[in-house]
Amino acid sequence: MGLAAGTYASYKSGPFFEEPLIGGETDKPLVDETVPTTLLMSASALTSAGILAIPPSHNDLETRYLYAKGMAQAFVLNSFLTIIGKDIIGRYRPNADARIIEGYSENKLRDSFPSGHTSTSFTVASYLSLYLWEAMDRGSTPEEIGKGLVTAVLAGTAGWIGYTRIEDNAHRPGEVLTGAVLGTAVGVGTFYYQHSRVENRNIAGEVSAYPMGITFTWRF
Repeated sequence: MGLAAGTYASYKSGPFFEEPLIGGETDKPLVDETVPTTLLMSASALTSAGILAIPPSHNDLETRYLYAKGMAQAFVLNSFLTIIGKDIIGRYRPNADARIIEGYSENKLRDSFPSGHTSTSFTVASYLSLYLWEAMDRGSTPEEIGKGLVTAVLAGTAGWIGYTRIEDNAHRPGEVLTGAVLGTAVGVGTFYYQHSRVENRNIAGEVSAYPMGITFTWRF
């Protein structure tokens, strides 16, 4: 919960420095977003819930909790690192001039680096792809083909979202690439952290299941 609070505080505070650490053009026109933030977040949540509902190899309460917790942690960690990066770099958007005319706040002008849409989509794609291949048993050929198709859709969608951010004049290619690298690193790192705990069955103090009830200890 500390990271979530820190993310919110940093988001509200805006850039750390008076001048951006990296410059760039700011005269691109303002256009409607192809993928609005609300759509990205709701689609990410629904996709995550749908894929994580598929039973893992160790289909028990503890295992499901750890993988779901890992996805939530990946969301929060990626948001924190993305917002901190935006506030430290403080780079103007490619369409900052048009945003000024429209009355956007300073926070919405200097939050270009890295791309949050891209980092979020790659966090989701990498975490869920690894869940399909690492947390689930090897199945029949059709099942393996299904995993491959879902992985391709996840990766392709993430890449497409990054592309739309450039087309929408919201980000530059380098900002999108940085977001992709950041999101992938967060998704992979968070997944393998939780996956190792599942494999080691080192879940003491996280969730304990008893015949007569369930005890939860939350430590996000």
